[in-house]
Amino acid sequence: MAIIDKFSEFINASRPRLSLEEACRLYEKSGGILKLKDGRLLFPDQERLITQLSEATLRKDSLTSQLRFWQRQHRALVSGNLLDEMAKVTDPLFWEHLVKFSIERDYRTSFEKVDLPMKYMNDDRYRSIIRAFIRDEDYRKRLVKAKTGLLKGATIKESAEKNRDFKRRIIEDKLERLRKEKEELSDRIRVLETLLEWSSGNHVGEEGLVGK
Repeated sequence: MAIIDKFSEFINASRPRLSLEEACRLYEKSGGILKLKDGRLLFPDQERLITQLSEATLRKDSLTSQLRFWQRQHRALVSGNLLDEMAKVTDPLFWEHLVKFSIERDYRTSFEKVDLPMKYMNDDRYRSIIRAFIRDEDYRKRLVKAKTGLLKGATIKESAEKNRDFKRRIIEDKLERLRKEKEELSDRIRVLETLLEWSSGNHVGEEGLVGK
């Protein structure tokens, strides 16, 4: 009985119950099977309800952790401009670029033509390109000639922006799915809490359910 008592404490400490009739309706709507006799819940029994409630609660906790992780990823993308700028000014490679930009006219002209995404220097995908551009004159000339980036017809900077926007949309879609699943689990937990409370008390207290 200890585990049942533990869940009873959890139920009493949580948010207001659904009505019993509503809980039964939602449980059956989700594919669950209810068997009642003389106002008593025969199936699912307490053990099955506790198992379902445990699984739903664990899954909800997992979703909460996932949401926190992806929310951090999303914040990093949304606020990335400021963070990238702060990181850039302490990067030796950036200062190497600034020196060349200041004293080498050909380098400055090449840079303006290619329009490198310097604010994304910390992204490995673009850092290798930026490093080669700064240090390899032949590579720099080829890049100027091509005037293309990772996406055909786009500059490297445009490609970087599109890549970040694409990541942001993917993460936003994922966050939306996780939030929806968590909300559905919250509703299911409320249903299971109500049924478990009823099962523990073995009474209905709602007209219209007796003899169902």
